[in-house]
Amino acid sequence: MLTLVSVMIASFAPPSGSLLMRASAVPHVAVRMEEMWTPPKDLGPLPDLDRLFPTDVQFFDVDGEELTFRGKGGRTVEYWVNKKGRMREARIKQDGNSLQISGSIRKPVPLFSLIGFNLEDFVTDVATPKDPADVDKVMALVTPTSREVV
Repeated sequence: MLTLVSVMIASFAPPSGSLLMRASAVPHVAVRMEEMWTPPKDLGPLPDLDRLFPTDVQFFDVDGEELTFRGKGGRTVEYWVNKKGRMREARIKQDGNSLQISGSIRKPVPLFSLIGFNLEDFVTDVATPKDPADVDKVMALVTPTSREVV
């Protein structure tokens, strides 16, 4: 019985066109880890404001804070308070002469942020510009279909 099994194993040869034969002929290609996976670019909080674009809207509110809004197209804006990044994708609602700015704030977690893990809080800020005309300028950054007046 043992000889029969050893003869069967020894006589087995894969067909010449099979994947078992071709696998040994394929050269081994080494892939470095950094070429395989790169984290998304928008991990973590919004970076600090380094320059203004012509389309940005910037004003001081009644509390004396400098607010900056940059349209992203569609329904969201980027939002800075005193040149510090606050929200990457904020939604705006007009409430009389005030703005309600709602969105997620991402907070990096040491070490885990490298693999894309950040804590997220959903917040709503209320801002009242010193000049009521600034409300209309900010609302012009979002598409007309997405404008909401409370």
